[in-house]
Amino acid sequence: GLSGSRVAELYCIYLGGGTIGTGVGRRLFAHAIDHLRSRGYERVLLWVLERNGRARRFYEAAGWRHDGASRIDPGDGCRDLQYSVDL
Repeated sequence: GLSGSRVAELYCIYLGGGTIGTGVGRRLFAHAIDHLRSRGYERVLLWVLERNGRARRFYEAAGWRHDGASRIDPGDGCRDLQYSVDL
């Protein structure tokens, strides 16, 4: 969790291009969320590139929402948006 709270951060899930549209990503994502829920977490956060429309639609279809937070990645200068969901 983050700072001992009941909030977790989903750091990354990346799949190869050949798996897009097969349901593997949805199953992996659901498994990760179920695992966090079973461990007592109440909220989960993640960061997604603002320009990554496909990923943002994926998270939004799963009930996640941009919660207003954003940051500029110092490595590449791209804007990331924070998404969250209550469990």
